[in-house]
Amino acid sequence: MVFKEFLDYLNKFNFIHACGVYDIFDRCVYILTFTLLLVCSATVTIKSYVLEPMTCYAPSTISGSNVLPYINNYCWIVGTIPKAVHEHNSDDEEYWKWLESRKINYYQWVPFVLGLQAALLYIPYVFWECLIYNRLGTNLQFLIDLARKASLDFGESRQRKISQMAGSIFILLTTRKKKSEKAIGLLSKFPIYKMEIVFHYLLLKVISIVMICSQFVIMEKLLNMNGKHKLFGITVLQDLLNGRYWDVTNLFPRMAFCRVPFKMQNTNVVNITTQCSLSINLINEKIFLFLWWWFSLIASLQIISLFIWVARCLSSDRRVRFINHSAQISRSFPSHSEHLIKQFDRNLISIDGIFLIHMTRINCGDLICNELIHKLYEIHATSLANRGDDLSDSISHSSVYKAKDIETTMFI
Repeated sequence: MVFKEFLDYLNKFNFIHACGVYDIFDRCVYILTFTLLLVCSATVTIKSYVLEPMTCYAPSTISGSNVLPYINNYCWIVGTIPKAVHEHNSDDEEYWKWLESRKINYYQWVPFVLGLQAALLYIPYVFWECLIYNRLGTNLQFLIDLARKASLDFGESRQRKISQMAGSIFILLTTRKKKSEKAIGLLSKFPIYKMEIVFHYLLLKVISIVMICSQFVIMEKLLNMNGKHKLFGITVLQDLLNGRYWDVTNLFPRMAFCRVPFKMQNTNVVNITTQCSLSINLINEKIFLFLWWWFSLIASLQIISLFIWVARCLSSDRRVRFINHSAQISRSFPSHSEHLIKQFDRNLISIDGIFLIHMTRINCGDLICNELIHKLYEIHATSLANRGDDLSDSISHSSVYKAKDIETTMFI
């Protein structure tokens, strides 16, 4: 049982077939980027703590069978100083004290920071998963899963699933509408109950963008990139294209020095200057350069996605045009019935409704989306007919349910 649940959890990270209350840009963040960061963290961890991240050479003759492993471990722990081999003053103690301020040891923390970055990107979606599970009126994830199953089904079983989904959405939206009608004071002036789901989703988008932007700050602090290297993704790429490598820029140095103190018998402490090759920085440079540009890309995509969702949901004209386009395909409305579509949007669909419809289209396709709109209109028209509304007389080319049938299909 536990193993099955673990496999179901891993299936959620399937980027291509993932199905949920999120769009393709959200998948890029919490599935693709999360997985990339974990892979990078695992790669650096293996290189750092399983293989040899650095190799040090001591020109002085030091006795002992474990001297070189000791030097490697010591320099890894205390850090190294990126200093060109041809520089002089190697015997000047004041010079070495000044070099201590330039000591680097960030490579020890790279695997853990990459894991932290992955966690920061995934945390907002954990809260979103908690919200959509019966915290926003109904189980939204179940509705999208039901639509996905319907898209793979056919015949009566397909129609039953679509009817069940449409019935649940109808109850959710009509309940929200009643709450908004009973609202008093400031609540009556803002469509809070009509956009509760959209509000939380847009908030998720904003938090996701903030978390992505925080990745730049984390990388710059970790790598101690200041001044002209603050936007190190751009500067490192420019340096590489112009033939300026680490020995000139001191970014991700491959060669560094380390002073190792040795206490000999009956003598004072002797400092041995060792020369170390940091092979781990070959990997770190490529990883952080790629991640810098990748975060820039997904931050831009998420900002674009945020504005797209605002326009989709908050613009009544765009909602009407979208419903009208779907209605023409599924023939849910009679011809020249724009006033019916506007009334359908105003009385039922509104902001949260169009959000759920768009999520169905994104995750399950246009066919299910059109059938869902058609079914919602049928249920809405039947509800109006039961109340004696004149709108029911305008319905054509639509098979209207009986009230008892609607109640049955809602809870199958």
